[in-house]
Amino acid sequence: MTTNRVTLVGYVGTHLATQKLNNGSIRVVLRIATHEQDTGTTWHKVAAFNATAAFAARNFVKGSHIMVEGHLTYLPYADATGRSHYTTVVHANYLVNLDR
Repeated sequence: MTTNRVTLVGYVGTHLATQKLNNGSIRVVLRIATHEQDTGTTWHKVAAFNATAAFAARNFVKGSHIMVEGHLTYLPYADATGRSHYTTVVHANYLVNLDR
């Protein structure tokens, strides 16, 4: 059995981008900053959907201290020269506001 699970504790780095998708779902995209003493700040892209997205939109603002639990997804894209690259996105299953 394999497990794809990630837990992040960090700060919301940008204002949340909320989108309503064609199928009626809601998606919120967050940028989360985590800090390591040795390596400094690492930025993570987090996507939340439906009820989790609605919770994020109601409770998080730039600077909120949060915990994210979810799984990693690797999305392919092509740059301007046509070369293929991948970006890593954390799909949030569970969000907690640590400010409260």
